[in-house]
Amino acid sequence: MSRLKSKKNDYGVLAVVALITVFLLVGIGGLFYYKLSNSKNRFRVLIENVVEYLEENTLKDKPKSLQGVLTLGVNGKSTDEDEQQLMDILNKIDLSFLYGVDYATKRMNFEMKSSYDKKELLNSSFYMESGNGYLYLDNLYDKNIKVPIEQYDSFFKLNLSSDYRTIYDSIEKVLIRSLKDDYFEKDYVTIDSKKVLKTTLVLNHKNYQEMKKNVFHDLVLDDSFLKSLSNVTGKKVSVLKKKLNKIASSEDDYKEMDIVLYTKNDKFLKLELVFGGEKITIQREERDKYSYSYDEHSQVVYDGVVQASRKKDSSVQSTFLINDRKKGVSVQLMMTSSYEVNKKIEKKNVSNSILYTDVTEEEKNQIYSKVLENEGMKNLIQEFSRLGNKINRVFD
Repeated sequence: MSRLKSKKNDYGVLAVVALITVFLLVGIGGLFYYKLSNSKNRFRVLIENVVEYLEENTLKDKPKSLQGVLTLGVNGKSTDEDEQQLMDILNKIDLSFLYGVDYATKRMNFEMKSSYDKKELLNSSFYMESGNGYLYLDNLYDKNIKVPIEQYDSFFKLNLSSDYRTIYDSIEKVLIRSLKDDYFEKDYVTIDSKKVLKTTLVLNHKNYQEMKKNVFHDLVLDDSFLKSLSNVTGKKVSVLKKKLNKIASSEDDYKEMDIVLYTKNDKFLKLELVFGGEKITIQREERDKYSYSYDEHSQVVYDGVVQASRKKDSSVQSTFLINDRKKGVSVQLMMTSSYEVNKKIEKKNVSNSILYTDVTEEEKNQIYSKVLENEGMKNLIQEFSRLGNKINRVFD
């Protein structure tokens, strides 16, 4: 048990390493408008804006309650006939989720609805109250299945916003201090007949090791950062110092990389991560729309588009498209989400409930039989059975 606890606590330090990596590598968005001319300051503003974005989207105060709706749909295409048959099946599946949480009364409610080719599949709900969860299977079982939940109160704890803010701000400061002018190269290049500024952060082995040493050494000396990290991870400050010092002094098997930033009139255009024969590109296409690609030796392996737009009714419509160029497969995930704050989560009547261990084998078989009688499920099973072993070829 102590071994598991140790692994769990190590995640806190790993999270810091990952967060630093994110600050260095992430360059999405109309977030990045540069008002300063030299190379170091351009990356400084990038880091500051990433921190600001994280704080705005992760450190908001929790409302008393929250209720929302999420819908998911898929549109897949393939140049392979067998794969396209599978895509046709997946394209007909629709999912929607209603979720709600009330921090004052410590209640949660989740409801799922699904359909296949406009025919109802499985609908269910999971309600949480007073340390227990209650699963209800629509049209399959007439009782709520009761499931005790360990550490129930942890689902309703408020975020340690001040500690996370301290962690973000400390990492921001040490990263900015670690940047040196001689890490950068600057040039003007032509893209789409336009002259743009190309700024490169050269992270060769020497620069990377030096930068890493400075970053983690400074974090070890930051008492406020250590205290907040200790609060978040539950790990002693002395242990955190030891681990951070070990990271600072270690020699990594590091693959040299260039982080290349393209701007025009102090406006973000594109970010490239170049390492070996590989390259990741993130580019702004238009408002709320970005393209990305992953290349190996100048050949595109994956590419796609990420787009999110807010509608007049305050809902957000998001699209994520990925193209696998080698396999000729394209999958588009479409999502619509909306939520309301401070909307009361109604108490459910769960008096007609049964402990999950008391559900008999006969009742389980009856549930299974009703699943197979569902019209949407029957159609879905028939479609899959027609494919037979062709499905295995898709995932080889």
